[in-house]
Amino acid sequence: MNDTSRLLRSETSSLIQALRAPQTRGRWGEVQLRRVVELAGMVEHCDFSEQVSQDDSRPDLIVKLPGNRCIIIDSKVPEFDVAIADQAAPDRRELVAAHAVKLRKTIRDLAAKDYPAAMAKQGVTPYDKVILFLPAESLLSTALEGDNELILTAAREGILIATPATLMGFLGAINLAWQQHKQAENASRIADEATELFDRLVKFAEHFTKIRKGLLSAAESLDAAIGSYETRIRPQGERVRELGGAAS
Repeated sequence: MNDTSRLLRSETSSLIQALRAPQTRGRWGEVQLRRVVELAGMVEHCDFSEQVSQDDSRPDLIVKLPGNRCIIIDSKVPEFDVAIADQAAPDRRELVAAHAVKLRKTIRDLAAKDYPAAMAKQGVTPYDKVILFLPAESLLSTALEGDNELILTAAREGILIATPATLMGFLGAINLAWQQHKQAENASRIADEATELFDRLVKFAEHFTKIRKGLLSAAESLDAAIGSYETRIRPQGERVRELGGAAS
């Protein structure tokens, strides 16, 4: 038990040190974001940006929408103390309050980047709010313990806060919109193809009309030939035979 306890303390210490590094926290958020996108079946409609630094000028994810529109999603993991998970910690209230303050600062920093304006300059119509993705539900629920107005505050800053569960539902709705858009596009293409098929059938019928005219003309010529034979050639032949000009 002592050995296990020492190992646990060592691993916990390593985890704390890792989560204190901004790049490690950022990478964790990016991985979680990509997993959510994959589970929602939205990979083909998403452009990922692999962050190389914390102050990168591009958001982590741009979700493309029909009609040259998009939704901007950025993954953020504010620094936090793992001791916050201990409900019995004597200073938990202070830790929760500090966590809420850090998340509020993260919201302000993200709003200051004004990603929608940057996307608009590129000729794309963005959703007017940026989605701040937190890779763990507890990051939001704990912050709300310290500041229950946090979601409304973020909305006033033009930021919507999402966790894996809420983002998956959000992306699922977008995926449904894409499916309906494709169906509408297919319906339009079917209408175009049907119009083209009708035009070709009209041309095909015109050829048959010409064939009919030709057959009628051939039938008239055949009738004229038979009439000529019956009224002119055969009587003349009968007269020749009667005169002995030919054997029966």
